[in-house]
Amino acid sequence: MKVTRDVIVDLWSVYESGAASADTRAVVDEFLRSDPEFARLIRAERSREMMEAVTLSPDVEKAGLVRAEKLLRYRTYCLLLACFFAIASAMLRVYRPFNLIAGGAALLAWLGLWIWERQRRAT
Repeated sequence: MKVTRDVIVDLWSVYESGAASADTRAVVDEFLRSDPEFARLIRAERSREMMEAVTLSPDVEKAGLVRAEKLLRYRTYCLLLACFFAIASAMLRVYRPFNLIAGGAALLAWLGLWIWERQRRAT
């Protein structure tokens, strides 16, 4: 059987991934040595395909950035909410006046941080 360029093109992805058997690798290597122009073309085509796969359109990049910002904002709000409930539960658990004052101050500090975060995000 004569090996043609079409056969090499079919085997190229297996060859490049490293999943080809030793015999298949030998056939592809031998063919590429015998046809250096085709070897250059197929490697150039592969590198072009890889660059196209890596390059994202501006719309996709912007969508990814917006999603990341939303997730970070969500994480911040969840953390602030967890702090609020931790402080509130500690404050309600102990009824001493000093603890209520300290808990109230902590809640006010939390509220100030929450307002500051919202204003910072708005600008």
